[in-house]
Amino acid sequence: MRKLSFSIGTAFLWLAGFAGAADLEVELPKKHFALIDSYCLDCHDGETQKGKVNLEALSFKVTTIKQAEIWQKVLNAMNSGEMPPKKKSQPKNAEKADFLDDLAQTMVLARKKLSDSGGKITMRRLNRREYRNTIEYLTGVNLDVSSLPSDGGTGTFDTVGASQFISSDQFEQYLKLGRTAIDEAFVRHSTLEKPTKVFRMEPEESVNPKNLEIIKRLEETYEKKWLPWKEGVDKAAKAPENQEVVAKLRKKHPNYDTDPKLKYQKADLLKGSPDPRDYGANDPISAVAGLYASYWRNHNYMKHYAKLPHNDRGAYLKLAWGIQRFDIRSDSKDMPPGTYKFRIRAGAVKGSDPSRHFIEIGHPQPDKRTSNGFAKLLSTHQVSGTLENPEIIEINIEIGANTPRVVGIQERQPKMAKFLPEFNRHKKENGYGFPPAVWIDWMELEGPIRENQVPESSITRVEPEKTINPANEKFIKQVEARQERFKQWKKAVDEAAKTPENQAIIAKIRKTDRLIDHPNRFYGYADRLKGTPNPKDFGFIDSKKAAASDPSRSRNLALHKHYVSLPHRNTGTYLKLTHGTGRVIVAPKKMPVGSYVLRVRVGTVKGTPVSRRFIEIGHPQRDIGSRDWGLKGRAISVHQVSGTIEEPEIIEIPIEVRSDTLREFAVQEKQPNNGNLKVLWDEHNKLKKENGYGHPPAIWIDWIELEGPIQQSPQKIWKQRREVEGQANQRIRGVFEGYFKGGHEAGKAFLKNGIPQPKKGVSDEREAKFRIRRLEREGPTWRRYLNDPLTKTGSLLTIFNPNKEEFIFLPPEQPRGWGEIEHEVAAVPPGTYRFRFRVGSIKGTLETRHFLQLGSVQQEGQFKLLETFQVTGTTDNPQVFETTVQVGLNGPRKFALREKRNIQDDVLRYNKGIDETGFAPASALWVDWVEWEGPLPQAGAKPGLARILTDNLAGPKESESERARKILSDF
Repeated sequence: MRKLSFSIGTAFLWLAGFAGAADLEVELPKKHFALIDSYCLDCHDGETQKGKVNLEALSFKVTTIKQAEIWQKVLNAMNSGEMPPKKKSQPKNAEKADFLDDLAQTMVLARKKLSDSGGKITMRRLNRREYRNTIEYLTGVNLDVSSLPSDGGTGTFDTVGASQFISSDQFEQYLKLGRTAIDEAFVRHSTLEKPTKVFRMEPEESVNPKNLEIIKRLEETYEKKWLPWKEGVDKAAKAPENQEVVAKLRKKHPNYDTDPKLKYQKADLLKGSPDPRDYGANDPISAVAGLYASYWRNHNYMKHYAKLPHNDRGAYLKLAWGIQRFDIRSDSKDMPPGTYKFRIRAGAVKGSDPSRHFIEIGHPQPDKRTSNGFAKLLSTHQVSGTLENPEIIEINIEIGANTPRVVGIQERQPKMAKFLPEFNRHKKENGYGFPPAVWIDWMELEGPIRENQVPESSITRVEPEKTINPANEKFIKQVEARQERFKQWKKAVDEAAKTPENQAIIAKIRKTDRLIDHPNRFYGYADRLKGTPNPKDFGFIDSKKAAASDPSRSRNLALHKHYVSLPHRNTGTYLKLTHGTGRVIVAPKKMPVGSYVLRVRVGTVKGTPVSRRFIEIGHPQRDIGSRDWGLKGRAISVHQVSGTIEEPEIIEIPIEVRSDTLREFAVQEKQPNNGNLKVLWDEHNKLKKENGYGHPPAIWIDWIELEGPIQQSPQKIWKQRREVEGQANQRIRGVFEGYFKGGHEAGKAFLKNGIPQPKKGVSDEREAKFRIRRLEREGPTWRRYLNDPLTKTGSLLTIFNPNKEEFIFLPPEQPRGWGEIEHEVAAVPPGTYRFRFRVGSIKGTLETRHFLQLGSVQQEGQFKLLETFQVTGTTDNPQVFETTVQVGLNGPRKFALREKRNIQDDVLRYNKGIDETGFAPASALWVDWVEWEGPLPQAGAKPGLARILTDNLAGPKESESERARKILSDF
């Protein structure tokens, strides 16, 4: 197999190679003009000349070095996949391969001819970019090509032939990389049957314990080594025999007594100072650095992070010391080469600096003494999720044969010049350093991902009677307990307030703040009175928090207690419209990109008004933590509930999850359309006065579940043919009868009786004369079209009016106002569509006009060229053209056919024809019908070697050598 690798590796290098040619007549076959016209001349014609390349003026006959160099650039650009640009229309693979093959042969002949005549073309090697792209296309392996020769040259070009010579050792580098790619391709192929693995890292289980170990080690070093050694140095500094030395040090260093480190760095000058080696340091300077400085710098910082909330289910990235980079590691035998998905569930800390809401992903540097930095940075991502509603960031990572089997993340690193000053500034302000900015829930690496692999589908179900109802009952107990503690605290406050001293204080406050006389606001001022009990002794942070537990200020306890008393709570829960739990949330821990179905088993309470029998689905808002209801942004969908508690219905909602989709969904009762929640509060308060609790229940939820990702069943393919004469004739006849003849008659009538006819567009003498002239001048052209026998079975493409374009309408597009099409489907999905149209050229017209253009129409009047066709069929024997078009999610659904020409000259040619003959130029092309079909199924063919290996997978062992020859032959 090594010989096989060598042969293929050699082939890789010489993909742009050459062969001998005897024929010195050098000309690119003219059949390729259509490809150049369709895919190149938009940007490289005589007017545009992007990159100073004019292909319109470039002869297909190569007679000069300059011509050869331009064609060589074309070959290089198309070989590397650089041209046409990815956003532009692409030629079909067979068409492109045929063109490149012919052009490569033409270049070989050009070199021989021009060399013989004294000219010279530098035949060059593939540069790094081209070699990497070619290898990846053929084998599916993304190589590190940094070991190849650098791509020198002038300016920003990496394809300058003169600078891309190759030596024997460089040739060996190409071969070595070729062998590496072949070996890796075989390894990847051999793992196709092995299961995909998931490597997961929960930082609360790994990072946080290690941080605690570091903190403990710092404290032990500080307390058991630094403090005893420091005490010995301080004692030595006070000794009489060292006063002269200390005086000299003070004179030389005025900050000797204030600098926390200077005295101890000079400890070796003091007689009787303790030996730092007894405390684990080599000398005084290393003692300060190792025993004190690391503690001073790290301890408070790491201690603060260790005490932050949510450390029980995640960890915070540190910008400075401690464990700054979180890594996932694996043995190479557990992680074969292939494509892996790397996911991070992360959230930004509320109130932190937005410029720090970025993480970097990469392969860690090999230096184990530091816990940050990458040997290779892969990507940088902004974190838009929050701690309450984290987002999942997902990227693909290619693991090659020599790729490190460790992937890490860290907060985006600042410039070193700013790093320490910023840390010290923060530490001076807050006592510890950089505040936290990014929190990580988990990281995972999944792979290798197989081609067309569909993640395993799963169902996450929420039974609210097991989650929401117990939480509500717990809430009621907590509120009642707080109210009881408030009553005890209130009693003591009331007693203290009776003293003359406090009465005077109350009177003084009353002068500036009348709220003190409010019956349930008074206790918020308790901290300003003398002798009042400490709220903390009653479990409150301060007097305002204590006052908030006054039963008279409770807005929702009665509502909660009423809902707890309702029936059917053992099998479901009721949605609350204002206070309390107003939504049911489903949030799977793992949710790959894909299609999902959200199901809700729901019923309405008997007697509920129709206006409250609606639920809405969306992402739960997390901005206001005190509200357990509300959605983030607009609802995904709204649904009327027709089921009842006795006979619930199941509502299904399809959901598409992308990489940037929030990974949690909520169901709640529909809120007001205008977002005016004051209406709800007012209504709640009004109802509370009437029934004692507020809004009565309207919606009952049995359960909600989310299933997915769901493997899509084969998509339906639609096919629709349109006989074009119907809409064309209806439109043209309507314009002719209404605008031309109607306007002519209205103009004549106005000149006769002076009565305006605004419905016909004739309001004055000038317009009347214009409309009369318009029919007299253009009417013959329009009549000729309508009277032509060909328009009874098709449509004619004209220069300008009356029918310059024929259209292909994909749903929901329709002809504008003329004969609506009965589409089989309301709107077609994105995908690949096949277009067919039957066209013939008209006898007697110039062959130069027998070219048809297909283009997309994003907006009325626009035309983006997709492809050009030469029409060799006739009206007696029409020709059927077939092509495929990519339709994007938000791309156009309207496409046009027209004769190839310079549209800017249309009006001039139209008028010139009428001036000379009385008619506009006659049509050269006739369209019989147009047809579209799609979306077409996506071919799962693998490129290059990957496909060849799959095709030759089977075979008896004794035929290994034959199979190897077959693989090489196919390759």
